[in-house]
Amino acid sequence: MTKQDLRAFRSQSAEVRQIEEQLERMMKVAPQISQFDKVLVESDREGSQVEQTVEKYLALRERYEDILNAYIDEKLRIERAFECLTPNERAALRYYYFEGMTWEKTAEQIDKSTRYVLTLHKWALIKLKDY
Repeated sequence: MTKQDLRAFRSQSAEVRQIEEQLERMMKVAPQISQFDKVLVESDREGSQVEQTVEKYLALRERYEDILNAYIDEKLRIERAFECLTPNERAALRYYYFEGMTWEKTAEQIDKSTRYVLTLHKWALIKLKDY
């Protein structure tokens, strides 16, 4: 496992969170749209805004499920590899790559200096090289 693998996972995590937020926003708007559903359906307009929104939602949901499956597989692979690390190394990598924190925030979370956390990162990557 390399730094590039972990960076790709971090990007994938951000994408999953972004899609989840989009789906959540769409679900909040759904009750408002459904109030107009009957009127739009009765008007027999093709491609009504409701239909377009539902199609967008379904496409986004399908994309989310595809990405989520790959994300979960990769997270499990990374978690297995992390078993060879010390608790501090695991915590540093999880905060940075899984939670998307900065190195400074990561250092605060584990109550260590940023320099120490960067050293942990370096040694953890060396240990993970074989995974």
